[in-house]
Amino acid sequence: SPPTMTLNLVIENKPAASNITVGRASVKFFLRPMPQTPWEAIVEEVLQKAQELELELHQIPTMHPVHTPAEGDAVKRILQLLGQSEAKAVCYATDGCFLQELNDMLVIGPGSIEQAHRPDEFIELAELALGADAFESIFRDYCCRQS
Repeated sequence: SPPTMTLNLVIENKPAASNITVGRASVKFFLRPMPQTPWEAIVEEVLQKAQELELELHQIPTMHPVHTPAEGDAVKRILQLLGQSEAKAVCYATDGCFLQELNDMLVIGPGSIEQAHRPDEFIELAELALGADAFESIFRDYCCRQS
């Protein structure tokens, strides 16, 4: 869960008036892959098709999916600190995609993704306080651990 990756297309026409033929149209193609899916083949197919159609193409660095097995010690410890029973997979991009060299990558944070990354984005103050408490608990645990 989630069972599939997502694909978002953002189409932009310049000028944007509805009663004229546009001078320039662009499409931003965002593929958010899931671990253990053959997403590279999809990207290759899109690149080949763009070349066939003689489209100008600019590719940004690949954001590889983040996946840390739920059975790992780090996940179990964080769940314990947060008072949660299970980790869950989500299908959205994160800066964690660029930090793959780190061990035991986990993406956590307060609030609801349903309220995030929108023009009217917000977080309830109570959720923000819970998040601050959670991060403090995690930081104290890792900083004060005697190993």
